[in-house]
Amino acid sequence: MRVRIYVEGEADRRGLKALLAPLVPESVGVDVLQLRSKERLIHEVGRLCELTLKEGKADHVFAIADLHPSRAGETVETLKRRLRDQVPVDCRTRFHPHVAKWELEAWLLANPDGLKARLRLKAGKLPSCLRGDPEELDDENPPSRRLDEAFRKSLRRRYEKVMDGDALFGQLGERIARSEGVSSVGCLQAFLDDLLRTTRNPP
Repeated sequence: MRVRIYVEGEADRRGLKALLAPLVPESVGVDVLQLRSKERLIHEVGRLCELTLKEGKADHVFAIADLHPSRAGETVETLKRRLRDQVPVDCRTRFHPHVAKWELEAWLLANPDGLKARLRLKAGKLPSCLRGDPEELDDENPPSRRLDEAFRKSLRRRYEKVMDGDALFGQLGERIARSEGVSSVGCLQAFLDDLLRTTRNPP
């Protein structure tokens, strides 16, 4: 089986590859492609999904778009519907729209132990900026900005989306694979449940 996943940016592509490496069976091929922006993802996903499926490049197509709830009254369901509506009707049974609330980095907050290790915090709690439900934040201080704040305080350097993001997403995947201490993040769980269910039931 082959699965193709479309995401917005290069950091998303790399992070998702690292996250899924410990989770998806070797018998399943997963291609993660970035389209450089949310608007391009929304506008092109229908055409790309149709081509991918009809040319046999994948058995299922997933898409993950960032959601900023405070903007234009958008919700998880309305954004998923917006993605689905771009896809031809005859392809929709094999198209899986998903959402990352705020941005993909919100999923990293599901792994507090991994964050503590990366920040070299030997004991105690995470910095206050990284606590709380990662999907219930405000638009003025999204997850990547909170991560940057924590890295500056603890390591006196910026959070690097590639270097730190790849490592943290990989650790998150490993912890999920071992069923270890991962907090519940609704959009992450919905995506993983759908992906793993799909890959366990080949066409």
